[in-house]
Amino acid sequence: MSATIRFVNTLLASTLLIQAVTGEAHASGRDPRRASEHQATESNDDAILGRWQRNAGEAIVEFQRTRGGFRGVVVASPRRPELVGTELFRALEYDAHAKAWVGRVFHVDRNREFDAKISLSETGDLVLVAGIAFLRRRVEFHRAEAPREALASRGSL
Repeated sequence: MSATIRFVNTLLASTLLIQAVTGEAHASGRDPRRASEHQATESNDDAILGRWQRNAGEAIVEFQRTRGGFRGVVVASPRRPELVGTELFRALEYDAHAKAWVGRVFHVDRNREFDAKISLSETGDLVLVAGIAFLRRRVEFHRAEAPREALASRGSL
């Protein structure tokens, strides 16, 4: 094995070890070393509240304030009605320094939770980055139309 490959393998193993150790501290969405930064002190922390969806016709997730932060629950799902009431996002806390909500996201198909970081884009959309170690996925959510607004836009009212 060449020295370069050994170096890359060592670097990768070290990175995974560091992430595994710090991941345990963040499993609840809380980092005790940065507790003061996770306090919802900026007015922007409420920007996540409301209903969001990825694309028209997909599940609508409502973000709500909880005792210690925020959570996201499926409130409508035309394709998979059995998901209504499922908590997809939990233990979200606003990190004022990062201007993002950090916590956990539940992947329904894999029946597994992942670390999540949600921020607002310049256009006002939610940007979710979730995954484990260096494997990350980015997904955007847009404000969901209220049912009455959706009907009016289709000319149904």
